[in-house]
Amino acid sequence: MKFNHSFPAALAAVIALGLTQAPVVSAQTAAPASDALTADSTTSTVVDDTKLDQFAEAYVAIQAIQKDAVAKQSTSSDPAAAQQQQSEVQGKMAEAVQKSGLQVSEFNQIAQAMVTDADLRAKVIGRVQQRVNSGG
Repeated sequence: MKFNHSFPAALAAVIALGLTQAPVVSAQTAAPASDALTADSTTSTVVDDTKLDQFAEAYVAIQAIQKDAVAKQSTSSDPAAAQQQQSEVQGKMAEAVQKSGLQVSEFNQIAQAMVTDADLRAKVIGRVQQRVNSGG
């Protein structure tokens, strides 16, 4: 599994939270589409509360992993070691998503929906901020 750190628009939630990158997970094998997201007649995305909580949990964990990785990368000048470290970080990030109870495809669907759905974005930002403010 790989993470793509060049997600278009860098998720408005990331900007709102003052973060610099949004992790978007891509799996080597495609997972089946999830029922976690549905569009209603007003074109807003409906995500159940459980999935919102899981997304927020995964997001906070991924940000911590990225912060740690950035600190470690700045101390390494060996390209081979840096590549190894990046591979390890990608694995940790995938594990964080899965540990939250989400599939990689569900995480990506929610992240992508947040780009265009202000209501969903606001809900996720609120849940992420609650976790950050409560220490996890």
